Amino acid sequence: MREQTIERVRRRRDAFAQERATIFMEHTRELVAPVVSGHVPDSLPGLVPQCVLLWWQGFLTQVPMMLALWVMLAIAVTGGSLLNGMVDALRWTAGKVTSAATGLGHTWESPPGLAFGLRVALALFLVVTVIFAVRGVSLSFPESERAKRERERRERQRAERGGFLPVVVLLMSAARCSRAYQQWSRGTGVAGVPRVSMRSVERVIWRAHKTRYPASESFWPSTLGLMDIGSHHRRVLKAHAAQVVGALRAAEARQDAEPAEALREMAVMLVIIAERYAEGRLGQLLDEDRLDSEVSATQGEYLRFLGLGTAVIAAMTAAVSFGIPSDALGPLLGVVATFGAVIFLRGRIPASADLVDILRGADRR
Repeated sequence: MREQTIERVRRRRDAFAQERATIFMEHTRELVAPVVSGHVPDSLPGLVPQCVLLWWQGFLTQVPMMLALWVMLAIAVTGGSLLNGMVDALRWTAGKVTSAATGLGHTWESPPGLAFGLRVALALFLVVTVIFAVRGVSLSFPESERAKRERERRERQRAERGGFLPVVVLLMSAARCSRAYQQWSRGTGVAGVPRVSMRSVERVIWRAHKTRYPASESFWPSTLGLMDIGSHHRRVLKAHAAQVVGALRAAEARQDAEPAEALREMAVMLVIIAERYAEGRLGQLLDEDRLDSEVSATQGEYLRFLGLGTAVIAAMTAAVSFGIPSDALGPLLGVVATFGAVIFLRGRIPASADLVDILRGADRR
């Protein structure tokens, strides 16, 4: 009886998801098709409707959990026992943070010596060595049949229920561009240039590789670095996403000069990106003829500089507290600033000759 009830609920959910996906696609085609007709490549496979259906199914699957969270929040707000427990937990956390801050203040007044810092660095080195050793040993063993079936099951479940929100966001933005194009074509009067923002599209494009290739759900694989794709692969996808976002920003900036052409171009690019994402071609969301190698967007520039400055100040403060001689602070500042720029600003790693020049320049008085 329980299995029949679950199956009946699942069929109703799938039927409702099919209905909503069909309505969404029909409305989107009605807006987008007249605008992008003749400008979209014919080689696109048309996987977007299936992705929209899968997204609706995944969304409806999460609805019961969302309702449960809202009920818990309502109980907490109305002054139930859960609210009292949350207040007690916050007070306990605040007490722990206060005691930790007091301990750090005493440590700052009497900083540890250089030997303590070396012991900490040695301990961290040993921990990293053990992690990499365990990773190498785990990779040397063949994957069992049970582990293989579990991995395939998770991959299939993730492919069926997750990772398709970008397709919905891209189609909605394409529909807004098409609606604005039609409004401009009909004539909008004085100061009636319609504008469409690409902020939501930029967010999903920047996170496309994380959405499509999330880290493993298991703790140990994520700790040992066993991701679905390597860091070098993610860097390539992020570089391509930067070019795609740059092309969208260039088209967005043309709305005040050539509204019709800019809105049409944005709608065409969004449709192509949605189809390429549905195919899984994250490294070719747009063709090369639509991209400019010299136009590449960046993400979080101010936060990167803020992180670089904070890291340099923290490193130099720690060096002074550990008792490093003042004659070594100049070269240390040059090394910390250089490698901090490499990490936060993603620059080129300096060669040995460049590092020597940096040390000499930082040591000058």
